[in-house]
Amino acid sequence: MKKAVLAIFGVLLLLLGIAAVVASGLVISVFGTKGENTTPVAVVDTDTAALYVRSFNVERTEGPQEYLNLSVGVKSTNGKTIFVGVTPPDKAQAYLRGVPYESASKISDGAFEVKAVPGLIVPAPAPEQQSIWTLSDSGTSATLPWDGQHGSDVLVVMNADGTAGVRADISATLTRPNLGAMTIAVGVLGTLLAVFGVVMLVLAFRSGGKAPRPTP
Repeated sequence: MKKAVLAIFGVLLLLLGIAAVVASGLVISVFGTKGENTTPVAVVDTDTAALYVRSFNVERTEGPQEYLNLSVGVKSTNGKTIFVGVTPPDKAQAYLRGVPYESASKISDGAFEVKAVPGLIVPAPAPEQQSIWTLSDSGTSATLPWDGQHGSDVLVVMNADGTAGVRADISATLTRPNLGAMTIAVGVLGTLLAVFGVVMLVLAFRSGGKAPRPTP
């Protein structure tokens, strides 16, 4: 009976351990050890002063939405400080009046399909000094928290000083705080469970003891 009990618990622990290790490995393959999953969205490459994106939006496609934070990142690829802002269309158009920019509403193969809007005002008034933005950030890598509620607004990407020649990569990142640490902990726990399971199986198969000696 003892041998059977050890064997049953050993198999259960081994299976639980393997499942935990596999699950943690899958999560790490998607979110990494930092608990982040970044997906490229599009490239910004314009010789004008701004990219104006109509009806820009990104949505969560993986995992329970209530447990994941979504953000949009814009990273400069030419070393300039980048600015990204979200605002209603009328306010963006009023701000960019007279400024040369490119208007986009569609992404194809990782690039915006754009239409040039001519203008003579370069550099544009510094975007950071405008009060029109509902969301904004700047830096060589700028990030906006995204809740999916800005689909009717426009996204504007510029150099922070308003000069022409905007080069940047736009990406979307899903983040789960502490996910990396929790996943590693589950993996370690799974490994320990699997080891204990193997030990119990070994003990089960050795617990029969020595065969009794024949009576003379």
